[in-house]
Amino acid sequence: MASPAWKSRPVFVTSTFNDMQAERDYLRHHVFPVMEERLRQRRHHLEPIDLRWGVETGPPASWSRRNCWS
Repeated sequence: MASPAWKSRPVFVTSTFNDMQAERDYLRHHVFPVMEERLRQRRHHLEPIDLRWGVETGPPASWSRRNCWS
């Protein structure tokens, strides 16, 4: 009999750029590892998705307010 397939469990984390950094760090270092272990026992992958990862916190150097109006 074949084993059941692993399932993915995405968890989305989002907030403004100026708040919740300590909370995000706590999730990443303390909560997510425990969740990963518990889900692994049930053949599930935790997929933490922080919507700020890879996003710059300020506008690019070439951006100007004028870009919004053109």
